[in-house]
Amino acid sequence: MSSDADRVLCSSLSHSQHQPFKNAGTHSASLLRTLNELRESEILTDVSLVAENQTFHVHKVVMASASDYFRAMFTTDMREKGQQSIELYGVTAKGLRLVIEYVYTSEVPLEEDNVRDVLDAASHLQVLPLLEKCKNFMLTKLSSNNCLAMARLAEAMNLDKIEASARKYCLRTFGLVVKTKDFLELPIEKLLPLLESDDVLGCSETGLFLAALKWLEHDPCRQEHAAQVMSRVRFPLMPPGDLVRYVQSHALFQTDEDCKALLLEASRYHNSTLMQPVLQSTRTQVRTSQPTVLVIGGTRMLSNGGVDASKDVLCHDPKTNKWNKLTELSGKRSHHSVAVLGNFLYVAGGQERWPGPRNGKKKPQSSVVRYDPVHDKWFKISSMNQSRMSFFLGASVFGRLFAVGGIGPDGRVASAESYDPETNEWSFVNPIGEPRSGHAGAELRGKLYISGGGTESMGVENTVLVYDPSDDDWADRASMYAPRDGHQMVSLRDRLFVFGGVHYNGHGQLIHVHRTECYDPDLDQWTNVKMMPFPQCYAGAAVAKHHIFVVGGFSWLKRKCSKSVQQYDALHDNWVKCPDLPEFMDGVACATLFIPSNRKPSSTW
Repeated sequence: MSSDADRVLCSSLSHSQHQPFKNAGTHSASLLRTLNELRESEILTDVSLVAENQTFHVHKVVMASASDYFRAMFTTDMREKGQQSIELYGVTAKGLRLVIEYVYTSEVPLEEDNVRDVLDAASHLQVLPLLEKCKNFMLTKLSSNNCLAMARLAEAMNLDKIEASARKYCLRTFGLVVKTKDFLELPIEKLLPLLESDDVLGCSETGLFLAALKWLEHDPCRQEHAAQVMSRVRFPLMPPGDLVRYVQSHALFQTDEDCKALLLEASRYHNSTLMQPVLQSTRTQVRTSQPTVLVIGGTRMLSNGGVDASKDVLCHDPKTNKWNKLTELSGKRSHHSVAVLGNFLYVAGGQERWPGPRNGKKKPQSSVVRYDPVHDKWFKISSMNQSRMSFFLGASVFGRLFAVGGIGPDGRVASAESYDPETNEWSFVNPIGEPRSGHAGAELRGKLYISGGGTESMGVENTVLVYDPSDDDWADRASMYAPRDGHQMVSLRDRLFVFGGVHYNGHGQLIHVHRTECYDPDLDQWTNVKMMPFPQCYAGAAVAKHHIFVVGGFSWLKRKCSKSVQQYDALHDNWVKCPDLPEFMDGVACATLFIPSNRKPSSTW
């Protein structure tokens, strides 16, 4: 019996040899604790490290295990290898003490007033884990009170990512940063990039001007930089009342000729309301680096089966990927057209559709309004000569708008007209030939392209026309593969893209066009790209960076409006589905504007 028990025990012990006992966490902690006790008692220490006349007794093997610097010193033929006392330069006593504590305990009490010493020592002695710990500390402790100091420290230590993060934080909390002492102590070469950045948040243009003025007045010697500093302030974006109250009354703008010129520029801008879209300069650019996609108006589907035009203007938030309400039109519009000139939104034509059957009476409009995203204001400009809906409105590089074709009170029209902001007048230009509606258009290389649409002779067209504003002439270009009506066209990356729409099949029925096409103006050639997953017609389209948004529309298959939003990536030739609109809508218009970063949507859906 005893023999059997012995065999079982031996077998168990033999088996356990292949399963080593592990207690790494407790063992390593105990080992570090004992080593640190030996260090503090100066037992078995074999080298002294000296910094700023302070001596620290350590074990070579321990320091070499944690520091590449000491490993090289103690394992190669460096002269310090045999020395009992080693003087260290480039590190402070405080920094060296904390590095030693970290090596022996794996802990370090990092604070804002010691992180510089620890960084210097960890970098010099090549204690890489501690260096990373310092970087993480700096990132987590960023605040409006210390971000400028952190950026300065990171720059001195060549920590590029930390410096970039600190400066980004500074811009994001600029309204608070300008109240700190560090801001007043900034050298001019660090101040200017902040004042001219598009990413300033939490500070109005008036607030930014007052901060710049405060910096100048902090040191009388800085007055020589007045014009240089003030040229970074975007005075045309300030409210006229603030220009009078804060700028015009200041002595600097009464004596310094360069500063007086900046004030004069802003005054002319505000006094030339109609011309503002073409009076653009670096100082009229909205402070934001993110374009915003807008959805303007359209026909919404009612719960009782009827339809009604909308006056809502929605904006897409890329951070939350949601649609928010930005503002409202003065009146309802559907199947209208929009264009952007100098970051001002123009909304023209269209119709108001009241609750009732979808084929209710349509009344095209000729009115045109302009939206200022800086001051969130609408301004009515001269109406078009021709009432239009389902037409194209485009902006040219010559600073004019062009309205082409569409449906008038008596049916399709061929007329085209141009708007001059300087005179606030519309004048007819060369017509497109045959009347057409539901066509699409876009500007490319200073010329306006028109594609497809419906005509009396052909039904649905696949033809393409190009208009040159410099000689008021239309010319034919290569036709699209697919005829399209109610489709969209945008210009992106020196190409034209068309998508969506409908055409007639062999049985005379309207069907969706799935094909997406791309036009090369150098070759005068269309090619097929990735097909749109879900066909849309009478939708809106806008470009944001290298993405194309296709929004809303009408489904002939379901006989209802759509709330679908799709996004085409022109870089990767790929479509993705985006969050839906809050309502089923067709006849919408889309545009891309730069909205001031400090503007907030009026509501969230």
